[in-house]
Amino acid sequence: MSQFIELDHVDYAFNGSIAVDINDLMYMEVDDIRPASSMADLGTEILNQRRFARNFAGVAQERRLAAETNAGPLATLSVAPTYIGDFPCASSTWEVGDLVAIDEAASGTALERQKLVKTTDPDLAIGRCIQRSASATTVRVILLSRHVHGDAVKIARCVSQSLAVAAFTDNGNTTGFIDFNADVLPAGALVLGWMANVTGAFAGDTTAVISVGTSGALTRFSADTTQSAFTTGQRGAASVAATSYCATAITPRVTVTGTADFTSIVSNAGGVMQVTLFYIPTLPIN
Repeated sequence: MSQFIELDHVDYAFNGSIAVDINDLMYMEVDDIRPASSMADLGTEILNQRRFARNFAGVAQERRLAAETNAGPLATLSVAPTYIGDFPCASSTWEVGDLVAIDEAASGTALERQKLVKTTDPDLAIGRCIQRSASATTVRVILLSRHVHGDAVKIARCVSQSLAVAAFTDNGNTTGFIDFNADVLPAGALVLGWMANVTGAFAGDTTAVISVGTSGALTRFSADTTQSAFTTGQRGAASVAATSYCATAITPRVTVTGTADFTSIVSNAGGVMQVTLFYIPTLPIN
């Protein structure tokens, strides 16, 4: 017969030579858990955050001294795999649903034990904000153990922005462009392609085709450069295979090309589309 058990803690094997405080953020290292500050430095904050997130076990519910004997009841440590509560954070304006990652210590060589920071990269995230606040140094969150819950905290790998033609820069020829001003493609992104949802058809010329790339490489992520912004609906293109990998963080650029001068398109001011780039993160996970 099945039996319902409310899962409010997990007893993990514990390395008894390391001090732990209540509410320390814990990760899995081989076969036992350790506080975040014990994780070996990988050289950059992003790599440290990514490895911690992939191995996040939960929030410590017990305090231990380093000198306590690792035997009997002390051989395990109680951890909350799902945690709802407040954590110190780098000062930020918070909205419900914002992703949170563990913060790096000022030394740059270790992670904080009990401090969070906002992130836009789901591969770094260990939870989400659940209470709106302005310029706060404490954030109310739900944290989910990746070790128990898997990738429940993660969202689709994408960057997306709504683009209105009135905000495009006119190049003084047949083209106009706009750069994303919020989301960027993170270092290590392998871009699969893009989708444009045109909710306001562009007008003022006979054609208006979309290219997605970067400054200096306007079609970098557009194997198909014939997709039109002149009608509403969804359309898109796969990435160009040879240029789809991003070694560093990159700001996407969307270019629209008409037949005559772009001024006729931007002056019409009717075009609106949501452009989304899809990618796979490829930086090391350990």
